Amino acid sequence: MKSTFSGKNLLLCLLLSACAGGSFDVDPVVVVSPPPPDDRANLLKDADTPPKISAPEAEGFMKPALGYSMPILRRNKSRTDAAGKEIANGKQAEEHLLLKPSDIRALHPTDIVAAPHRDELAKRQPDAGVDVSTPAQRGYQFVHAGYLVSDKFDSSVEFDRRKGIDYEGSEGYVFYQGRNPAQALPSQTVRYEGHWDFVTDVKRHRTNLFHNGDEGGAEIVGGGRQMGFEDLYGESTGAVGMAEIDVAKDKKLGFRARQHLSEFEVDFANKSLTGKLNYRPHQPITGDPDLPVRTRYTIDAKINGNRFSGKVKAVDRENPRNYFFLADSDFLEGGFYGGRGEELAGKFLANDNSLFGVFAAKQDNPADAEKITDAYDINISSSDAVALRPMSNFGSADKLLVDGETLSLLPDNNELLTRRDVTLPSGREVGVTVCCGNLSYLKFGHMRKTKLADDPAPVAAGADDVATDSAAFSGAPYGSFLFVQGERTRSADMPAEDGATYRGTWDGFSMKNIAWRSLPGSGTAEFKVDFGTKDVSGRLTETNGVRPAFYIDAKIQGNGFAGTVRTHADGINLDPGREGNSPKLLFRDVAVQGGFYGPKALELGGTFFNDEHKTGAVFGAKRQVSGDK
Repeated sequence: MKSTFSGKNLLLCLLLSACAGGSFDVDPVVVVSPPPPDDRANLLKDADTPPKISAPEAEGFMKPALGYSMPILRRNKSRTDAAGKEIANGKQAEEHLLLKPSDIRALHPTDIVAAPHRDELAKRQPDAGVDVSTPAQRGYQFVHAGYLVSDKFDSSVEFDRRKGIDYEGSEGYVFYQGRNPAQALPSQTVRYEGHWDFVTDVKRHRTNLFHNGDEGGAEIVGGGRQMGFEDLYGESTGAVGMAEIDVAKDKKLGFRARQHLSEFEVDFANKSLTGKLNYRPHQPITGDPDLPVRTRYTIDAKINGNRFSGKVKAVDRENPRNYFFLADSDFLEGGFYGGRGEELAGKFLANDNSLFGVFAAKQDNPADAEKITDAYDINISSSDAVALRPMSNFGSADKLLVDGETLSLLPDNNELLTRRDVTLPSGREVGVTVCCGNLSYLKFGHMRKTKLADDPAPVAAGADDVATDSAAFSGAPYGSFLFVQGERTRSADMPAEDGATYRGTWDGFSMKNIAWRSLPGSGTAEFKVDFGTKDVSGRLTETNGVRPAFYIDAKIQGNGFAGTVRTHADGINLDPGREGNSPKLLFRDVAVQGGFYGPKALELGGTFFNDEHKTGAVFGAKRQVSGDK
């Protein structure tokens, strides 16, 4: 991913961006200019912000993503080398094939039902049937943890003694994927229940097994039925959950479903998660009661935003039938999904690279939740419907997620505006202008994404109920947008005193009659907040500073607010330089929503949009305290 960064003289870039990239239409663009300095601003100053404590930046497969996958490996069992010569000492070309961290691939799905890499598997195994899990089997709406496996009997056998090739058995992937990263989470302790799956290394010899109690008849094997799996699994190809015959089937879920069970207790107040990955042993005697559940792994993790990371401990080591589940893991990571964190999913890799596991779970009766983050964009368009869409975000206002890539929104040298120009691995070019250097828990601005040849059409959406907003959560693949995202103040930490003033700026547009923009830094945003009466009153003013362009009236609801916005009575003159009648923007009672961000509601921000008038805006402001007069 290539990127360039610039900070100073940014206004020129903004003007060019607004003209060239602010819209994909051909309407003329009118951009207002920055105002002259206002000495009145010296009467108040920004409140001091405590240093922001962020989690260390994760690397590799520990970075947050919407999902991850690991391939199911096949071992080369050839007794000859690439030149066709016999390998010494009865060895095979590959005695032990460990899983590779470099094979773990991040996923960014728009559809969790479809298994990833299906086209890739079809190319390698064109004649093989495929076993694939489905989230609906287990009642999931937002996550999918499972497998995509070619049938071992249909899978191609590759054998050429002269070239040292001997492969057989299934191929495929074990994976998890999710949609709608949670923007709200419970504040109490909540229980989740679900399932888990896995893929193991491939090994020729794991241990000695004895036939019929005769210790003289030792056979050294690496998998298969002697070790609790169908033939070939573990020894020729990675062992997977659906092939573990020592685990009871789940008759309600179909032929391949095994009772690999997960359970979690999440203490959201203390940001901790504990869990167990269990299994129910197969009952060999028909008609007898089910055998009790056993635990293979325990989980201990910490929550950061809507993600969690931690460790896994193998606890079934004393089981004489356990040949695969012996190693701990320091590499567990996952997240919460759904509008209220109704479901969770994640993955882990054993410390010795012997096993890759995925898991998912859900609440049976979803608990009440409060907002922890906001992440939305508004498309700038005169032809398509102007709509508010939720964006994927992993709990940090400083990071913008675009097509699975993370862009830093941290300011350059504390300047008001920062620009990022990035070329993604896909070839898509992304330009981002972000405000403001004095805001730590809230970021907003403008984003432009170029179109690729295979881009699907944008999905229209406007609902704030992210629990029901599905495909739209991936956002429009290309176009020009305003965006806003922030880290909400906890409801318990909201101020109770009577009054506060917030000052900042805003970014807005209108596309109905003429392409008009007001850039951040050009106009001002000022809010009066009464935490006692729950009233929010705001004004968004254009550059001339004579009178506001927009008036906002709202009520505080928890750690956010909702209300209406209107223009001033005469409307906004969209082209003041035009002779004669200039087009105007005039409306009343358009919905506005926003939130409070950072410790003790230090920052405030929000958005409004209206398709009828082809208009929208995002805004942000910081709490003020008395300054030098």
